[in-house]
Amino acid sequence: MDYTEDELEIFPPGQEEGPDTGRERPAQTGFLREHHLVGLERFLDSQFVLPGTNFKFGFDALIGLIPVLGDVFTGAMSSLIIADALKRGARKRILAAMVGNVIVDMMVGAIPLIGDWFDFAFRASTKNLKLHRKEFGKDGDFYEERE
Repeated sequence: MDYTEDELEIFPPGQEEGPDTGRERPAQTGFLREHHLVGLERFLDSQFVLPGTNFKFGFDALIGLIPVLGDVFTGAMSSLIIADALKRGARKRILAAMVGNVIVDMMVGAIPLIGDWFDFAFRASTKNLKLHRKEFGKDGDFYEERE
């Protein structure tokens, strides 16, 4: 099929009208929904509460006790939030901050003893979920409300 230059237009998601419909194109969606993002963040950073305190920690701190492999595994899991933000079209500044959080978590977490304590305090997934919500909104077009 031959197209003229006027017929071939590329429209960024959510910014321009579609060529055939005259309607605004839907915003680009990620592969995770709000409850998946929250569940991943809880799993990694706040699944458990230390009895008698309000201190929360997750599997990132526990799996991080396995030298190097634990930090690589939890870094990969935490990167799912970044991948979702990338697919949705997050700004480079937001993506860079998210990647920085995961790199710091992985690098410092890999240091014996110090890294283990660091994993209990530094919550990369929580920070990245906050950045994700700041970029796309919690209840905006990007998320389905769950009650």
